[in-house]
Amino acid sequence: MRKGFLSVILTILALFPLAQGAPSNGGQRKSISFEQLEKQFAEPDMIYAPFTFWFWDEPIQPDKMEKMAETMTRQRLNPGYAHGRMGMVGLPDLPREQWLGPLWMEAFDKALAKAEAANCYFGYVDEYWWPSGRAADRTLRENPDLWAISLRWETTDLTGPASVRLPDCYFAVAAQLARPINTEPPIRGGRIGPDGKPEPHKPATILSKTMRLISGDTKDVLLPEGSWRVYAFIQYFHPGADGGRLNY
Repeated sequence: MRKGFLSVILTILALFPLAQGAPSNGGQRKSISFEQLEKQFAEPDMIYAPFTFWFWDEPIQPDKMEKMAETMTRQRLNPGYAHGRMGMVGLPDLPREQWLGPLWMEAFDKALAKAEAANCYFGYVDEYWWPSGRAADRTLRENPDLWAISLRWETTDLTGPASVRLPDCYFAVAAQLARPINTEPPIRGGRIGPDGKPEPHKPATILSKTMRLISGDTKDVLLPEGSWRVYAFIQYFHPGADGGRLNY
């Protein structure tokens, strides 16, 4: 009775357009006979099995990669994606000259042969390290303006007329404060302290119509009468949480 019930279920599935076989590759879906559907229902294609995110993060040993690929396929895992990167456990990194080099291709070919022999899938991540786009820092060598640069700000509050010496900055703006202050000497905030952290920033309300762009050069800037806040925007290297060196 269970066999008859399964045949009914398979017959119903065969009537629907979605009842198609596992693709011969990830981008194609073809119509399929009932016999093929029944067989693949019992023995699914390995495209439905887990794919390994395989770190190639040490000097390449082609025979070792071949053996690891064979072990994964024996456990019904796809070798997945070879990912060239730096190590995370204190061992020597994958040498950058090996990434996509002859030894890499030899190891990849051996691992791919084991995957294909087991009807498994194997591919690669198109990058050394993370995230994509660095090309083992070749991108930065050829385009140094693409380093991950961000902006932080420093503020100076003062009462004019007065001059303020700007730090070395990318650019600076000044705006009059909505409420008068008595700042003698000028009050500074946002500068990097001995601990490497910026000083506390104190919120203030500015009059937007008074905002003006002032020089980014390191020199004195004269401000007219009133209470002013100067924002100096300073560039600094900011690799982000994942260590990415490119400015996206």
